[in-house]
Amino acid sequence: MTQRDVTWALVDVISYDYLWPPHDSEDAVFGFTHSREVNEICADMMPPHTVTPVTKAELERALVDYVTRRGIRTEDEAIIRRWMADMPDNIAIIEREPSPFG
Repeated sequence: MTQRDVTWALVDVISYDYLWPPHDSEDAVFGFTHSREVNEICADMMPPHTVTPVTKAELERALVDYVTRRGIRTEDEAIIRRWMADMPDNIAIIEREPSPFG
């Protein structure tokens, strides 16, 4: 496999911790990151784009809407907020292909 052309403006390194939260927060964070509210942030991006730039404040507003709509437990909201706490102000939502393994 040869190296492809790299467009430097589109290449960045993100913290792995944001993709894989600690095991004890996995369920609450997974529910939020796969919610209608997060999906709506990405709705205007046309394929084949799979990365949607977003501010942390936007993600926090989506969390408020998610908590209101789903009526999640206070403990789960706190888990999600801890997961988001150390994120920088400018982040991106990465849409991944569904796993063939379910």
